[in-house]
Amino acid sequence: MEVVLVGALLSVVTLLLLQALVPCLRIWVLTEQASEVRTRGVLVHQRVFAELRGSCQSSVHSSGSALSFLAVGQEGGYNPVNGKPIYREMVAYWLEDGVLYRRSSTVAGLPTAAPFALSDSELASFCRSGKPVCRSVSAFGLAGDQLKLETFTGKARSLREAHVYYRNGT
Repeated sequence: MEVVLVGALLSVVTLLLLQALVPCLRIWVLTEQASEVRTRGVLVHQRVFAELRGSCQSSVHSSGSALSFLAVGQEGGYNPVNGKPIYREMVAYWLEDGVLYRRSSTVAGLPTAAPFALSDSELASFCRSGKPVCRSVSAFGLAGDQLKLETFTGKARSLREAHVYYRNGT
């Protein structure tokens, strides 16, 4: 009889502890998701922002959730005589089915010191294949000089917006 009574009491205590811990675990999981979404959004936004800032404003072309621009490139590319940028690659980012893709390519005429922008049809054909940069993206684009990126996981969402100041001339 005593063993049954002790077993019943232990079951009640265990049940009460579980009811107290389950909400704490849910909060912990939601906080971890929100932190991961925020961190992922910040890192991707900073990458796009840094590349865009180093481009030339007249080479930037935005069409819906696709964005292209001329980039100086990772190895740099400034003329040592006059200090003007030498653009080495065309970079494009686009959002498709919740995945943000990136493609960079040396296109005909590059490197160049004269900036140019892709047309809508050229941008569409350029954005056919690329590497995934970030998954679970609900919004991406450039409106005027405002770069916007929204990421999500479950109920957690993170929206990043920033005004782009172009380092290189028009």
